[in-house]
Amino acid sequence: MPACGDGILDQGEGCDDGPNNEDAPDACRSSCTPASYGEGVVDTDEACDAGGAKSDTQGNACRLSCSLPSCGDGVIDSDSGERCDDGPLNSDTAIEACRTTCVRTKLPVCGDVIVDDDEGCDDGNDNPADGCDACRVQRFVSELVVRGSVGRHEALQTALRTPLGIAVDALGRVYIADSLNHIVRRLDLDAS
Repeated sequence: MPACGDGILDQGEGCDDGPNNEDAPDACRSSCTPASYGEGVVDTDEACDAGGAKSDTQGNACRLSCSLPSCGDGVIDSDSGERCDDGPLNSDTAIEACRTTCVRTKLPVCGDVIVDDDEGCDDGNDNPADGCDACRVQRFVSELVVRGSVGRHEALQTALRTPLGIAVDALGRVYIADSLNHIVRRLDLDAS
């Protein structure tokens, strides 16, 4: 009488390796069915196999193709840190798109080197002296006139020629590097 596991391929059996039938990777299954996607055993050509729990729409699930969830598959997989995933629409150049890393939200992100609608620039660094600071274009004037008084003395007026840097110390004093006058000027805003 024909039986699964007798080593003879009978009608209705997909395979029969006799005593070698087993529910192990790449083997003829104990039910005399060949290894296939979705039966719960991870075969050589599969990255995962969750049996009936596979899904191409549920996050963090083994996909129907027995592949692992990944950025770009159109499903947000929070276990791997994804915050968005628009599949083939993910872009590192399109404004307000989900990025190809799937770790950024769809909201504009200052520092991602993409100039989004509400950004004047985005150079991806935090150097305020390069013309783009906090995603806003920096404009520098080449000449500045400072007016004030020095103690009880008469009003002081001086022209700054090509100021290159500015700093404020802990006491609130402002220092300006006046490059063409070859001097660093200190402004005491409280007239001290």
